[in-house]
Amino acid sequence: MERLRLVVFGLGNRARKYLSYLDMHPKEAVLAAVIEPDKFNRAWARRRYGVPGAACFADAESFFSSGIEVDAAIVASPDRVHYSQMRGLLAMKCPALLEKPAACTWEECQELERLAAGIPVGICYVMRFHPYYRRIKDIIDSEELGRVVSVEHTEFIGPDRMGHTYVRGHWSKAEESAPIFLSKCCHDVDMLLWLLGGKASEIRSEGSLSFFCPSNAPAGSTARCIDCPMEQVCRYSAVDLYRRRREWTGSFVIPDGQTLSDVVERELTEGRFGRCVFHCDNDVFDRQTVSFRLGDIPVVMKMDGITPREGRVSIFRCEKGTIEARETEILIQGANGRREDFTEASRLPLHAYADHAVVEDFFRAIREGGRPSAPLDEALESHRVCFVAQECNKSDRQ
Repeated sequence: MERLRLVVFGLGNRARKYLSYLDMHPKEAVLAAVIEPDKFNRAWARRRYGVPGAACFADAESFFSSGIEVDAAIVASPDRVHYSQMRGLLAMKCPALLEKPAACTWEECQELERLAAGIPVGICYVMRFHPYYRRIKDIIDSEELGRVVSVEHTEFIGPDRMGHTYVRGHWSKAEESAPIFLSKCCHDVDMLLWLLGGKASEIRSEGSLSFFCPSNAPAGSTARCIDCPMEQVCRYSAVDLYRRRREWTGSFVIPDGQTLSDVVERELTEGRFGRCVFHCDNDVFDRQTVSFRLGDIPVVMKMDGITPREGRVSIFRCEKGTIEARETEILIQGANGRREDFTEASRLPLHAYADHAVVEDFFRAIREGGRPSAPLDEALESHRVCFVAQECNKSDRQ
């Protein structure tokens, strides 16, 4: 079996998780080219995967004009460039595994769907591959509790992720990335559509930026956590997150000759990630509630970026009982009531290896001439729900 020649767009945290599949399955594919604007990340690809310097590009246009031949692509670049990069790949008839969201507007998504006709394109909806959600699907499909009659689903983003990504980080401004409900929750919507089937109707939305604002800054707080008198007691402390706990530093670029500590201290003193969450330039929602119907099933989905809790809670009310899913356990209330424990699975890396499963599925589709398990045309229904929800909120503000 010849190895697939793979090109990767973007070498951030998500791309590196997918590329780790090659470490465990070196006979499946070889990294033939990368597109990454940061020179230190390009150097990492040369060291780690032996990518030739001539195949490490700072921009997509240079790759497309290079004539380098590849068999497949992983697109894990910033949201705003997905559309242009995918257009180039689809013009080459190149199969692609595309990180969500597919694009930043519904019109762009539809155009990609049209261009992808007959070409294997999958969306990185790893929840479809996670053993926890696969078990929920098995229970629902068995109809041991009868049909599902209503659903409530909440995603608690959590203080660390919310502060790092959607307040201080690269998804904090609507003009620079996809809307937060699309970028954070489209895979939650997809999960519900995958579990229940059908297309969404009667989509409604209500959301706001109500907490991470200057008006909520504690008295005496400063613009940066490093010199703030509240730092020791603030749950959003950048000093605690990056310096003391060393968490959420995977996307920090470490220049040659420097250490992670050097980069952390620079961020704390002058970078975007050292800012107080109440004194940033963020403008995306920190809470949103979206409701819709799947056939006769009412669904209410909440995105909560304010409360300290992190994780997901799903409640499926059925004709003969209830399925309550809480990240590490599934509670089945009915004639055969029981608790199914997923604590061990939740501790496994790479989303219980679902990150690898989505890559394996994509490679299988290419080799067998089939479709990925989360194909673009099917996955875009979740995007449509998110875009309609966004328009609902625009209408409410007008």
